[in-house]
Amino acid sequence: MHFHREKPTRPAPTGPKPKLEMVQLPIFRVHYRKLEAYFCRVYGWEAFDFFMATGTATGMAPEYVVNGLKGVGSEIERQANAIRSGRRSRNVLLILNVLCEDGYIPAGRYVVSTKHETTPLEVYKALLRQTETPESKECREFRAAHGRDKELMRVISEIDTQVLQTLKELREEK
Repeated sequence: MHFHREKPTRPAPTGPKPKLEMVQLPIFRVHYRKLEAYFCRVYGWEAFDFFMATGTATGMAPEYVVNGLKGVGSEIERQANAIRSGRRSRNVLLILNVLCEDGYIPAGRYVVSTKHETTPLEVYKALLRQTETPESKECREFRAAHGRDKELMRVISEIDTQVLQTLKELREEK
């Protein structure tokens, strides 16, 4: 590397700026589990393994430019029709393009997140470890915010009951 290079003597360009021909695409971010579930829901598959299909690993974020099937050859069209009829495929880009062509998803750049999604239950457990009691203001606010999720509230109630029982036993031992 040369740190002491002279600065260019040429002045900055003036006059009208040329236009760069380009296409602006919207960017969509989707978690891989939601994408797997969507594929299964649309095509009636029992399961879809994104990692197996793509060869990616947790923490990666593969991107796909999706714009439908315009101008594809007869072989790709045959594969697209097979997907439409419920045949499984590992070709995520083709599946996304078929979904786009058939009006299920819009065209654009799709970034697929493979990071671990923290569930609300995991968040509550961490909050409970931090506050050390389900009676804390933070835990009460969390339960109030998630009160519509009956299954989550049932599990949280069981956890809270166990924690409160343990805290009661610890106080009695002292």
